Amino acid sequence: MLSKGFSSTLWKECGLNKEKSLLIGFSGGPDSLCLLYLLLESGAGVHAAHLDHGLRESSAEEAAQAQLLCYRLGVPCTVQRKDVAGYAAENHISIEESARILRYRFLFDEAERNHDQAVLVGHNADDQAETILMHLMRGSGVSGLAGMRHILLPNPWSDVIPLVRPLLDHSREEINQFLQERHLQPVIDATNTDTLYFRNRIRQELLPILETYNPQIRQRLTHMASVIAAEDDYLSLDVNSAWSKAVLEEGEKYLVFGRSFTASLHPALLRRLLRRAISWMDSTLRDIDFNVIDRAADFCSQPSRTNRIDLLAGIELFAYTKDRLVMAHLSDPIHQIWPQLTGVDNSEIPVPGELSISDHWKISTSIQTDYQPTPDRMIAQVDKQKIIGSPVLSRVKPGDRFAPYGYAGNIKKVGDFWTGEGLPVRARKNWPLVRAGGEIIWIPGFRIADSVQVDDSTTEIVRLELIKQ
Repeated sequence: MLSKGFSSTLWKECGLNKEKSLLIGFSGGPDSLCLLYLLLESGAGVHAAHLDHGLRESSAEEAAQAQLLCYRLGVPCTVQRKDVAGYAAENHISIEESARILRYRFLFDEAERNHDQAVLVGHNADDQAETILMHLMRGSGVSGLAGMRHILLPNPWSDVIPLVRPLLDHSREEINQFLQERHLQPVIDATNTDTLYFRNRIRQELLPILETYNPQIRQRLTHMASVIAAEDDYLSLDVNSAWSKAVLEEGEKYLVFGRSFTASLHPALLRRLLRRAISWMDSTLRDIDFNVIDRAADFCSQPSRTNRIDLLAGIELFAYTKDRLVMAHLSDPIHQIWPQLTGVDNSEIPVPGELSISDHWKISTSIQTDYQPTPDRMIAQVDKQKIIGSPVLSRVKPGDRFAPYGYAGNIKKVGDFWTGEGLPVRARKNWPLVRAGGEIIWIPGFRIADSVQVDDSTTEIVRLELIKQ
């Protein structure tokens, strides 16, 4: 029986506190109505939230019915209307995905506003089976085949408020039986039978066909999901460890990877790492196609003719240097990722002192007497006596040449030097160069000039450091 043991599931298995309020996403349909009654029977403090998607003429009336149901039960209910179709068109996503994003955003905003401990939704075992088939056909990875989780925290909408699905182990048949026994009349959403929507086609067309092969297909799918979920959780520990080593920097909207370590990962672990990275970039993305992950993995692990690839949803993966890769949004200003000179050329660099390159980067200088070896390419140490005039900051100029330290006196075109180092073309135009007496003495992030290297005769050293602010 559905109601038997529900309280134990809610308070013990889900780990919720009976003394704190809960928010239920309430459509008024069978699942949410069943969940609401079960919550009230368990003694939970509840308030409801209903989102009117505005997709049908009857949606406002259905919202009013849902609100009336709550009123009769003494449950406060917040109703909002959103332009789901408009949001879908604006963001080039499906109606289904648009509705999902706006619905959950609304629910978690309400939960935060009301200080609720959790957001509860009425997904059931049949929904789980449908979800698994959707993920399978969209080419999602192992995590997608794990289906929906009973408790999801953190989630795309909150790091502190869990998403809880107490009915996930119960079938649609059980829910309908529960409603019939209590003579409860749910609000019927006509779109649940509209085969225009992918999920509904699976529900109305595909699952009945699969049941002719195996009448227990729904149970088999949900059991498979629980097995995969446990294994997925275990493998996530390996991903956590790999993430801490592979990700060198987490920016506001970008990630920097060490290419050599990333390329050394087992293909299965690399794919999981990249899937997590894309989700980190955009938490609303779901069912990321395997082909996207596979292309990204190939780019990470093998030399490529191109130094960038487009992934999806405006996210690209590109080479920062030979051993560094960046995942970022195409729309983000590149000066957040690379040092990019935004001011005028030939600005004098105070020694000692500081000079801003942009809002995100600066150069700091100091005088020292001892050479301090460091592998950090953002730090340069040059012989003060070998610098001609005051150092200045400038961009690359046509015909610029550079004799980098460690290249056996070879003079190289700056562009050829950058090509050899793997710097993307779009980062070069405004890359800051340090000159003195017209000569390039340091390319920040790369090398100093051979002519200013420290040697046994050096008495004073100018230390330059490129710093991200």
